[in-house]
Amino acid sequence: MDLMTILGPCELKDYPTEGPPPRYWQFERTVPQQLFAKYIGNSDLEFHEANLAKNVYDATLIRWRRLDRRVKHLQGERWDYKGFHYRPITTSWIEYGEVLRNRFTKQQEHYGIGTE
Repeated sequence: MDLMTILGPCELKDYPTEGPPPRYWQFERTVPQQLFAKYIGNSDLEFHEANLAKNVYDATLIRWRRLDRRVKHLQGERWDYKGFHYRPITTSWIEYGEVLRNRFTKQQEHYGIGTE
C-alpha cells in the first residue's frame, strides 16, 4: 500500500502570522518527503548551504592551484634560485588561512571597536 494513499497529499495553506513559525520540513511537497526531511535527511536549505560552502572551498583551491602553477612556470622560465625555498600550497594552509582571517575580522576587540 502506498503511503500517499494512507496519508493523502499535502494541502497548501497561507503562511501563519500567529504562533510559532513553521519548521523547514513542513515546506516539503508530500507527507513522505516531510517525514524524510524531518527524521532522516537534510532540508533543502541545509543541502544548498553545504553545496555553497563546497563551491567556495573548491574555488579557493582552484585559485591557489592556478597560482601554484604560475609560480612553478615562472621559476622554470627564469631559472629562479629562490625556487629551491618555495613550498607548495596545501589544503591545510588554506584552512589555516581561513581560521586566521575569521579570527582577525570577527574579533572586535582587535580593532578597538568593542573595548570600553
